[in-house]
Amino acid sequence: MACEDGPDKLDVGDISEELSISYVGKLDSWQTIEFEEIQTRVFTYEFDVIPNDNNINAVVGLSSSVDVTDYESLSIILKFDESGIIESYNGDVEDHHAEVKYYSGQQYHVRMEVDVFEKIYTISVTDSHLNTFIVARDYTFRQKSANLKAMTLYAEGTNLEKSVTHSVFNIVLTSHSQTSELSFVHQGAVTMVEGAYRQISLKALDPLEGSVSIEVGDLPEYASFEDLGGGEGLLTFQPRQQCDHCDIGTEIIKFYGRTDGSASSLDIMVEVTEPNIQLADVADTEVMFGEFAKEPASPNPSLIDTQIIIGGGVSWLDPENDIYDLTGVFPFEIPDMQPGERFTFAALNMFVKDISPWAVQDYDLYGLPYRTSEFVLGKDYYQGTYDGDPNATALQQRFAYEKTEKDASIFTSSEGGQAVMDYLNAQLDAGAQPGDFVFFRVSVSVDDAPTFGRVILWSADQASKAPRLLYDIN
Repeated sequence: MACEDGPDKLDVGDISEELSISYVGKLDSWQTIEFEEIQTRVFTYEFDVIPNDNNINAVVGLSSSVDVTDYESLSIILKFDESGIIESYNGDVEDHHAEVKYYSGQQYHVRMEVDVFEKIYTISVTDSHLNTFIVARDYTFRQKSANLKAMTLYAEGTNLEKSVTHSVFNIVLTSHSQTSELSFVHQGAVTMVEGAYRQISLKALDPLEGSVSIEVGDLPEYASFEDLGGGEGLLTFQPRQQCDHCDIGTEIIKFYGRTDGSASSLDIMVEVTEPNIQLADVADTEVMFGEFAKEPASPNPSLIDTQIIIGGGVSWLDPENDIYDLTGVFPFEIPDMQPGERFTFAALNMFVKDISPWAVQDYDLYGLPYRTSEFVLGKDYYQGTYDGDPNATALQQRFAYEKTEKDASIFTSSEGGQAVMDYLNAQLDAGAQPGDFVFFRVSVSVDDAPTFGRVILWSADQASKAPRLLYDIN
């Protein structure tokens, strides 16, 4: 555990506070035992504990409040879980480093090594056979506090035989150092791809609980900062997609926290990288209306065709005159991903070969359910009202329109990119695997097609201008 000296650390020479009193946890009752002195830096907290039943939900926690009524108010948690395992919390996640089973009536010695400034802790448990296990190693606080001032006991459950759930005694608090230095709550270094959107919160804390203000130094063009008051702020990042990689690189953003008696600074590194790119499969093609739709779609996906024609209008309900009513469908293979990984950024990029500038039309973007084959089907056809297809996910209205320029490179909007990411993750949730195919469809909305028009997009057969899925996974 990183219990080391920090800024403005005051070495207090290992001052111990011993409590000979025994405390008992009670079912559905929050109890708080206040320290004689608040702790702001490095200390150890040791005690003996006996669980009075098996498979209980009994907690010993440390907090910055003397009026705790929920788990979220606890910074450090040791839990005798209903699974029969001794658990802890790493941030918001219940976890354990080593698996330690507990038994009713057995005595356990617990040692908590705490660094309040860094907001990390380690817990070791020694059983009645003098075997010592590390239950938590360098876990982060759940409640990110600048000081700790109390122990909390709590238990819950419906099948417990005893109302007294656990006993805590032989308590020894040893303070190794204290500090008046402001500390920061933040997520650390930020890495993101260009085109992504991310917000992170930042908070400066005074261990002496004074009023805190926060300031920010120079920001890169793609970042903004909102001061929320009370030492809290919100950073927003949105590196640009279409500026010839102008935001690629690393920036250091400096923050300052100030109070009447103290000031401190924090550097946050932000790195912007290029996204991963997946090209559309060469099976991308047009789908014709009604009786002209083929299974697979016509033309045959094995034929080389460098353009995809999308358009229609006027007589869209008349099959005899609708041979030019066309929808474009673009399959993309799901890239290699590890189990549990998700798309954390996505955007779609296509290239316009030509467009009808006289025809007032919206060319809308949809996602279709994944399939194991790349072939486009006749049933993929659609030219109805935006978001009117129950078998597709509407992603972006007006992905292109009559004022889109010829030879343009078009991207999904920020909202459209978020919708693409959500759609991709929904396909994973539905069972899609790497090697399966997702399908993006571009089609005319008939409500916005008073006259015939079309857009021609370059297909995957034109490699230098193939449709691209830009993405990041984590």
